[in-house]
Order: sequence, then structure tokens, then C-alpha cells
Amino acid sequence: METQTFACCVFLFASIAAESERVPATPGTTVTIDRPKTERGSVTVRVPSDYSPRQKYPVIFWYGANGGPVTQIDGGKGWIVVGMSFAKLERIARIRDYADRNWQLCRDVRRHLAKTLSLNKHSYIGGFSKGGNTAYMIAHVAPKDLSGAIIVGGGKFPAFAVATVTYRKPAAILIGIGNLDINYPLARNAADQLTRSRALVTFVEWPNTGHSTVINEAFKQWFNVQRHREDEEFKEQARSEITMTLAEDSKPSFEQYERLAELLKSPEMIFATTTERKKLERQLTALRSKADVKKAIAAQTAFNDLLAQEAKLTGQLKPNAKALEKLSERFSDFANEHSESKWKELAAAAVKRIRKRIGFKDR
Repeated sequence: METQTFACCVFLFASIAAESERVPATPGTTVTIDRPKTERGSVTVRVPSDYSPRQKYPVIFWYGANGGPVTQIDGGKGWIVVGMSFAKLERIARIRDYADRNWQLCRDVRRHLAKTLSLNKHSYIGGFSKGGNTAYMIAHVAPKDLSGAIIVGGGKFPAFAVATVTYRKPAAILIGIGNLDINYPLARNAADQLTRSRALVTFVEWPNTGHSTVINEAFKQWFNVQRHREDEEFKEQARSEITMTLAEDSKPSFEQYERLAELLKSPEMIFATTTERKKLERQLTALRSKADVKKAIAAQTAFNDLLAQEAKLTGQLKPNAKALEKLSERFSDFANEHSESKWKELAAAAVKRIRKRIGFKDR
């Protein structure tokens, strides 16, 4: 895997015009326009190279000066990509207001794009680092409007404490994070919260990676599925594969549990029927009563508790170095207790993250 640097969108800040320039429906065009109906600022719109007025395209609103991964994955085909600048903070007192304001900006831009471009019903929000944090906030406050979100190198800060929402229609969430990224616990927090909201969360973890983005096959697969959400032939093929996976039952209980748990988080589950979802939930519930599965779930719960403490400590303006050092020791003990499982590697990565945060240098 190779770390990718994104340079698809350049953000400019200009005086807002009385009427924003309309985006030409020209394949491969990249144009910067003033944000419609908002405070000063602009957005960069990239029309896909395969654009045709006879087709309809999803829109992805991407936060962050480095642009978005979709243009690196498929050369800009199949997506209308909008590079968003952040809402101003001067007049915003609450985090919830900040999320609402950013989403309103996206909605204003989408209405403006619809004047000249052929859009389908799907809107996605995404970003890296601060942009990933913003994408999570918007995904949390706009469950009725979003088709999905891409949260990279960021997640949920402990300070963003709002009531759990429920997605009434399938929402696909992609979370990508390096296991050495100091924002790793925030990404886990976001995954847990959005899963409780009944969103379909695909969590992609890059080994030996810090605060950067890696485009791997899991990333490409997720974007490919989203591109084909209106493709009936693609849907039927995905459902056929889901049915085959649900029918397999020859593996040991823990292996079977992991396989079904991975299926539950796979992007193709966006196409699953209600019957298939219920069958999958029944099978997972039955497997959770097995001894080896219970042991694995207990380890997962204990690890999540440590991650929650890490997120709480690192989310402070002035993290307590002594408390972080003690937590590092607890992660180290956890790694020793689970030396024969995947938790050893995950806990060891947590120790590296924390030591980096407090400036610890190995001798």
C-alpha cells in the first residue's frame, strides 16, 4: 500500500458575488465558484470526466485543503466532487450549531449545482483530519439527508456529546485511520456511535500508519459500491454473494462469527433485504453464546474501554501526561494478557500513539 497525497481541490476565499457562477456541464471541468447564499468563501467543483446529461451522478462534499480520495481511485469518474471550505466559527457558539451550519452550506451548494448538472438523490460528506471530524458531526446531525460519509484521520471528540440518532434509510459510512494515528480513538468512537445509530459502518485500519491516508482495496471497494447504488444488476450480484455467505456454516464458531461480523460491516450490505439482515442478526446472536466468541467479545469490550479513556485524555486542550503514561502501561499489560490474539498488535499500536503524544523517546 502506498500513502496517497490528494491535490484535487484548491480552496480560494473571495468576496461573494450577487449570483454565483453556474457550473458548466463539461466533462472533466474543475471550476471555483463563490458559495451561494453564505458568508464569504468559495467551493471548487469537479465535474466527472465521464459526465453525460443522460446519467445522474452522486455528489461528494469534501472538507480539507488536500481534496478527496475519490478522484485518486477512479480518475474522477462517476462522482461530482465539491471541495468545501469550513463554516466560519465567529458566530457559532455550539458544536451542534457548527455541524448544522456546515450541512446547510452543502445543501445550498447542491441546489446551485442542480441548475446545470444532472444529480441523483445521493449526497456524501467527507474529509481528512479536521475535515474528518466535521464529516462525523454532519453525519450525526443529518441522518435523513445523507447517503453516506467518509471520515479519514478523524472522528468523534468526547466534547461532541449529543443524543443518538437513528438512520431511517441505509447510510454507508467509511472510516479510515492509521493504527498509529493520534486520532485513532476518535475514529473508533465515531464507528461505535454511528453503528448504534444503525448506519452501515466500514472501518478500515491501516497498519504502521500515522496521520495520513492509504488508498487500499477496501477503500476502492467501498467507493465502487456507492457508485453503483442505482445499478440493479450490481445490486442483484451483491445480494447473491450475501446469500451465499449466510448459507455457509462449516467453519468453527469463532471463525464463523468473524466472517459474519465482517459481512455485517461490508459496503455490500447496503443492498441487503430486511430478511437477509434479520437472518444475519439471528446467526450472530446465536454465535455470541459460544465460549470462544464470548471470550473474544470480552476482549473487544475491554479494549474499547481503554480506547474511550485514551480519547477522553487526548481530547483535552492540555492532556495530562502522567495519566496518559499510566494508560500506556495499561495498554501494555493488555497486550501481554492477549499475546496470542490480534489485540496484542492493536494494544502495542496504542502504546506507540500515547508515547508519541507525551513526547516519550525509546532508549
